Amino acid sequence: MKDIDSNIGEDIDAIIEDDQMSHIISLVLDNANDAIEEAKLDENDEFAQGKLSAYEEILDIIRDRLVARNQDLKRFCFTKNLEERLLKTK
Repeated sequence: MKDIDSNIGEDIDAIIEDDQMSHIISLVLDNANDAIEEAKLDENDEFAQGKLSAYEEILDIIRDRLVARNQDLKRFCFTKNLEERLLKTK
C-alpha cells in the first residue's frame, strides 16, 4: 500500500483560500470547545478524553503550519485563551 502523498499539503494550500481556511479552523475550534466541555463532565470518560486529545493534536498541527507560513495566529482564532483552555483540561 502506498503512503499518503507528502505533497498533498502543498496542493491544499494552493486550493483553499484564507477565508475558507478560517472557516474550517473555526469549525474545528467550535468542536474542540465542545470536546473540552465533554471532557470536563467526566474525567474518567476515556472516549471524551481521547476525542479532546485528537482535537488538541489537530489544532497543534494547524497552528504549526500557520506559524511556518508566518501567518497571524489571531486572524485564525488562535489565542492565548484557547491554549490555556486546552491546557486546563490536562
